[in-house]
Amino acid sequence: MVATAATGSISTSTLQGKAVDPNVSSRKTPTTPPPAVLATLKHERDRMTERIQCLVRNRDAIGVYLDTVRATERPDPAPEAPPALS
Repeated sequence: MVATAATGSISTSTLQGKAVDPNVSSRKTPTTPPPAVLATLKHERDRMTERIQCLVRNRDAIGVYLDTVRATERPDPAPEAPPALS
């Protein structure tokens, strides 16, 4: 759809019976990148996977630590009763 500045009206072009928006570029099938680019992307993906696994291990270790600390905590002593009023 195209809006004209002067009138504000909208017009639509058609291509084989389908509405075509001239403001949207045609989507092409991506070309295969060079082998060096593919290798770089694979390497970076693998590094991210390793980092994610490290973060998961750290998160799990912290969770175990917190569970252990909570299980061994002593309950807070009961507060003392206020002095009786005479």
